[in-house]
Amino acid sequence: MRRVAVIGTSLTTRHLAPWDDDSVEIWTLGKNYKHSEYRCDRHYELHELAAGFNRWSPQYVDWMKNNSERLWIQRPHPKLPKAKIFPIDDIIGTWRRYITCQIASMIGHALLEHIHGEEIEQLGIYGCDLAQDSPILEKNEYAWQRPSVEYWIGLCEGHGIEVIIPPGSDICKSSRIYGYEDESFANLDTCIQQREEELSQRMHQLEMQIQQASHQKAVLAGAAENLRWTRHFVPAPYSIDEDSYLAKAMNSNGDNGHGGTDAGAVDSPRSETALAD
Repeated sequence: MRRVAVIGTSLTTRHLAPWDDDSVEIWTLGKNYKHSEYRCDRHYELHELAAGFNRWSPQYVDWMKNNSERLWIQRPHPKLPKAKIFPIDDIIGTWRRYITCQIASMIGHALLEHIHGEEIEQLGIYGCDLAQDSPILEKNEYAWQRPSVEYWIGLCEGHGIEVIIPPGSDICKSSRIYGYEDESFANLDTCIQQREEELSQRMHQLEMQIQQASHQKAVLAGAAENLRWTRHFVPAPYSIDEDSYLAKAMNSNGDNGHGGTDAGAVDSPRSETALAD
């Protein structure tokens, strides 16, 4: 029978996925396309493609076009001629209309194939925490989606599929068994430790981005100062005085003309947060 690994984008447990185990089917989504050099048997992109092509990175769009035979999408699209159509009607027609994220869709798809004869012995869920909702995090982790994922996991186990969930994931975890255990959080210790490590890594990445932006701002400020200095040697009417657009822009940013930095003043390169789900 088959073994399948459904892999989300969370850094907490994504690295634990069996990327190099050829006996396991690798099912990915979102920015995991970057890891396709390891292996990617299927890639799910169940968002609306028309809107997605306008907001996804060019690299992701090109990858999908070049790998459309691996894709599962909502409906046919001329740019992805070899992509397969996700059987949403069969899934919600067989069970409940309760799918709140792509991970839940992928688990439901695995279950559908299982009951139709393509039996699955083991299903692993990696890179999926759905740990918390936060209005201040750049990448909201959508804790409200977790019950749907856990519902589909329960269905899989009810149909005899062994479901593997790494200790560091919040899925199907609780601090205690109601009525039998006290309020101790010892059972969540592994989750807490790995969560701290993930948040630390993300903070470090942001610090590096801030440093890079500060450096870019300093370079631009130096180039602007050179232009202003050069204009002292340009005769009127071609010279521009201190009321120029450049001078006003530098002053409005709090720049003293000596390379002072403000990381927030520099546009960062286009990110791919829209790819995560």
